[in-house]
Parts: sequence; structure tokens; C-alpha cells
Amino acid sequence: MKYIANKWFNVTKCPACSCSDVIDKGLLVSDYYFFGEDEVIALPPEGIGIAECKNCRLFFKTTLPTPYFLTEVITRQAGKVWNDDYNLIFEKKFIEKFIDGINFDLLDVGPSNGALLNAFSDSQGRRSGLDIVQHPGLEKHLSGEFIQGLLDEESLNWSEKPYDVITLYDVFEHFYNPNFAFINLNKLLKRKGIFVLETGNAERYYSKNFGLNQWWYTNLFEHHIFLQPKSILYYAKKYGFKILYMKNVRHKSWRYKSLISKINKIMQFSLWFVLPDLYRKIANKFNQNGMTAPRTPFPKDHFVVVMQKL
Repeated sequence: MKYIANKWFNVTKCPACSCSDVIDKGLLVSDYYFFGEDEVIALPPEGIGIAECKNCRLFFKTTLPTPYFLTEVITRQAGKVWNDDYNLIFEKKFIEKFIDGINFDLLDVGPSNGALLNAFSDSQGRRSGLDIVQHPGLEKHLSGEFIQGLLDEESLNWSEKPYDVITLYDVFEHFYNPNFAFINLNKLLKRKGIFVLETGNAERYYSKNFGLNQWWYTNLFEHHIFLQPKSILYYAKKYGFKILYMKNVRHKSWRYKSLISKINKIMQFSLWFVLPDLYRKIANKFNQNGMTAPRTPFPKDHFVVVMQKL
């Protein structure tokens, strides 16, 4: 890896399996990242590319923000991002299908303000969180530990008491090193414990119809890697996990949108699809990224996976 101006570094090999045999998927269509309420981040002059590993089939960006730069930006925007007021009742009901009883220890990776931990407040056991920063409001939903850091760090400072359930809703795409993420999952989980992963499915709608470089998901500052079912199968076999469940879904925000919000999203996507230039002008006027396709309400461009530690 080569660091650039203390803000960016180049990724020349697959961050999961170190394979250098990759397929070029083009450059991101944007010149800027938009993050939080008012953060506009210029991309490096040469742009940011996307590649697919021929070995483990992971998609990854070829230029990333350094962890220090990423933490700096997220700290500035803490409390302004990832604080949607969801009750996560759908997620709770789904997880309960794979657990026995109410006495279990739960670790939520990327807990934001603690909505998922709060959804399980009526159950017993530890309720812990792991994140790069502790977001406002999280502390009142913790009945266990807060582990500060990234799941894909080489070492984590934690209690060494493993968990029955680990949840990763829309966080795997933030990782730098999937190898360490799976190694840490093995350490953090009890034997026969499960983890629930929901993330973007890079082989679905956008990659087949428009290209990964136009997907709103790949054009986010904090998103570094992108999975598909082939890569999930590879990692399960390599790291000793059994796949219990895998299904395509829409982004979790769609499950909680009001009818008016859904109609608005349908109109945005229709305008982008029919009159993309007009959509870009309107989006730019409202300080939105008009270069990328808006979040489409139709295809299921995410997937949820449940794995069990053997």
C-alpha cells in the first residue's frame, strides 16, 4: 500500500486474499464524496477505481482514505450520520428465528445510536457495541462493553468473553481488511454462535445494468469493499463458518420509509432513468451527488447472510 498526502492510499492487491490478479471495473463517476451534513471531499486527481478479485471474487476500491483520515471525518460528523430513528422490529424478528430463548449475549458491530440493542432490551444477557467512535445516545442501550475500533483491526481490546450473536448491518462494506474481520469474528463468537450480515450485493442490479462505478453504494466515502454470493461462499469455507441463510433484500431503510418517502424515491429514480441530465441539475442544486444513480426502490440490491461458527 502506498500512502498519498496522508489522506489516501492505493490498494494494489485484494485486501482479503492478497491476490494481484484482478478485473478492472472502471472509475467512480463522481469527483467528490459527500458525507454527513456538510462534508464535501474531493477525490484524488487520478480518480478512484473499482476492481474484482479473480480468486475470492471480492470487489474493492483501488484508492481508499487512510484510517486516520476516515476517523477524522466521522468524528466531525458523529451524531449527524447513521442516526435514523428505526425501531428495527423486522431485524429483531429475523434474528429471533436463529436463537433459542432470551438469554444470549449480543454484540452489534456499527451500532450507531443503539437502535438494535434497544430493540432487544426486553431480553437477557450482555448488549455490547463495537465501533470506530461511540455515537451519542449509545451508552443508554449498553448493558455490556463498548469496544472501540474496527472489526478488521489486527487486534481488538475487549473483554475476551465471546458472544452468542454478532450483528453486522450495513458495516462490512466499511472494512479495510476482510481477512482480519473474519479472524476476529471467530474470536468474538462462541462455538455454534452466529453472525448476521447485511450488505450490498455487488453482482445484482447496478453491476449488470449500469456498472458498479455508477452505484450509489460504491460512491460513498466510507464504503471500501463489496461482496457477492461467490465471495461469501469462499470466506465461509476458508474461515470455518456454515451458511445457515442467504437471501436478496432491499436496503433496510426501505423497510421503514413512509408511503410519501417511497413515492418520492420512485420519482427520483424515474427522473434519473428517463432524464439523467435534468436529474443531475436538480440534485446538484440541493447539494446532492447528481452523478450517481439514486437509491432505486425496485431491485433487491442487498443481501442478508447468517453464518454459524463451526
